[in-house]
Amino acid sequence: MPDFLQNIDLGGLTLVVVGCGLLLVIGFVLIFGMQIIVGTLGGLIQIFFSILAGGPVAWCGCGLFLIACSICAVIGIFIMNTMSSCNTDPIMFCRLLGY
Repeated sequence: MPDFLQNIDLGGLTLVVVGCGLLLVIGFVLIFGMQIIVGTLGGLIQIFFSILAGGPVAWCGCGLFLIACSICAVIGIFIMNTMSSCNTDPIMFCRLLGY
């Protein structure tokens, strides 16, 4: 047995091999994950620009839909905040809902 092999710690060698294996797996996950993310993001950007290229008729409906969703979200947040204060400060809205 050569002299330099006698100084190798098997625990350290195992740690290096496991670390290299983990780096290899993480590398594969990053490579394929980035391809999926970039492909999805590229598709979304392409859809966005195709809507903008279609003129006002194409994106007007999307704009109205986003405005409607925003209004619904604001109303939902208002109702949630009102319902959370029903125990401390009951108002007519709380009585309407039976709280």
